[in-house]
Amino acid sequence: MAALPIVQGKQLSWLDLCKQVLGPSASNVKVQPAGSLWGGYGSVTRLSVDVDGKKHNLVAKQVDPPAGSGVSHDRKIKSYAVEAAFYQHYCPQLISAGVCAVSQPLLIDVSPPRHFLFLMTDLCQEFPNQLGFGEYTQQDTEAALDWLAAFHAFWWEQVPGQGTLATHTAAGPAAAAGGTGDGEVPTGL
Repeated sequence: MAALPIVQGKQLSWLDLCKQVLGPSASNVKVQPAGSLWGGYGSVTRLSVDVDGKKHNLVAKQVDPPAGSGVSHDRKIKSYAVEAAFYQHYCPQLISAGVCAVSQPLLIDVSPPRHFLFLMTDLCQEFPNQLGFGEYTQQDTEAALDWLAAFHAFWWEQVPGQGTLATHTAAGPAAAAGGTGDGEVPTGL
């Protein structure tokens, strides 16, 4: 059984969460545990919800890490904070530009220092893997590489948070790293 969602410190039923996000006509919520997060830090749940006769497929990632400390724990918490920032601030830009398919964030709840809830659309309906988990055809692999290329190309010239293009004046990798371009390695790094 999937753990019930927690939003702003309050535990809800999956139906109440779906009504909060999709509207009061959300009904008939089917909940399927999809997996656990690394290190026992939470779970992933698939949801199927009816809204006005239309089925919506969602994914919920709930992060409730065990008490801990140290580099590994801190790295995991920071990773989820970065993921939340991506879905809150950058994902909407990708969606509006139509550059590449990404899950639409419906709710991102961050309750520092330890709880995160990501509720987003499920792309599995649009992009099913017919072979099974971890098995891909050449066409699947090429599609994944095309997606990665489109994703990185979109951000390549963006200045974070400003929506403007960056200007590059460096002639090559050495110049970009502060070198002279003649094989000299910059000092003072």
